[in-house]
Amino acid sequence: MKPQDIGILVLSDMPVEARQIVSLLADDFPLAASSTDESRHVDDFDARKPDILLLAFRHLELAERHALGLLRHSEQAGLQRHHCIVLCDKDNLRQAFALCRKQCFDDYVLYWPLVHDSARLHMSILIAGRLLTLSRQQAAAGEVLAQARVVGALGDLLDAQLRDGEAHSAAL
Repeated sequence: MKPQDIGILVLSDMPVEARQIVSLLADDFPLAASSTDESRHVDDFDARKPDILLLAFRHLELAERHALGLLRHSEQAGLQRHHCIVLCDKDNLRQAFALCRKQCFDDYVLYWPLVHDSARLHMSILIAGRLLTLSRQQAAAGEVLAQARVVGALGDLLDAQLRDGEAHSAAL
């Protein structure tokens, strides 16, 4: 997946921060957008079907609550393969790691109070895009394999029916 093809949705309760993040990503990821109205988060996710979901909340508890709410209320969140990255501050690094370890989020990036390493967010998105591409390719290969098994089983069934038909014809 090329960087310009990676769809990103920034969910946040801080409109200024969300716009800043989208602006920071815009050169490499032109499909980045934000959603800062809590009542629109689910609709925005369903409409955009992002590859990467960035959670930019000052408190990890809010990010966790919004991620779980999205999974509960969105028609697409459970179906659409996406990678979830949470932004955190230095005081919440251990908690962010623990939440990623529990698979609440896929990755975390130290972002506040200052963006010392803005390339880290870009790198996390690029890695997530690569993982999504690989995952989607494996899913497609699995579907082809499953269809091949069905076709093989249908071939065996057809052969058996042909043998039964020949035996029936011979008996007549």
